[in-house]
Amino acid sequence: MAGLLVYAALFGMFFLMPFVLVRGYHDTWLLAGLRLSIVPVALGVAAPLSGALSDRLGPRVPTVAGMATCLVALTLLFMALEGTRHDVPLIMVALAVFGAGQGLFTAPNNSAVMTSAPQHLSGEAGSLLNVMRSLGMSIGIATAATILSWQLQVLTGNGETTVGVPEADLLAAARAVVLFLAGLCIAAACLALVRPTQR
Repeated sequence: MAGLLVYAALFGMFFLMPFVLVRGYHDTWLLAGLRLSIVPVALGVAAPLSGALSDRLGPRVPTVAGMATCLVALTLLFMALEGTRHDVPLIMVALAVFGAGQGLFTAPNNSAVMTSAPQHLSGEAGSLLNVMRSLGMSIGIATAATILSWQLQVLTGNGETTVGVPEADLLAAARAVVLFLAGLCIAAACLALVRPTQR
């Protein structure tokens, strides 16, 4: 369940940020994509380190630390969404920290799931991880889209498009999505904190 929530947060972020960068900060689609690439790069750098940390300390510490890191990143992002070009460096820092937090969480959590299953059920455990990842992607994107549309409807009377929406209204709606993503990370941290001690 923690993994599902973390993937929901990750893909909710991937859904939201192109609208923020292109409509709110007037990036090109190419530049927005390049900016977003910092998330998987940071995730890829942090994941091997968290795997080694998990081998020494168990999965609880790095997974909870990963979600705490994501919360710091989402707090930075929430504060940065002001609509001026001076915000973009802080947004980039927030995306990098978010990716690092995801990397801290993912490897230990996956390892904990796989090692908790009996060896003859390792295939089923791996399948469960893939199902949770796919469900998390779907839930994160669908819920982020719903919240963004709902907030735009409240603020502008039109929740069907981001084209022509005033930047201030778009960023206000984006902040609501960021709060939702933070809630997902808090729930995932709580689940990771109460995970049973591995045998």
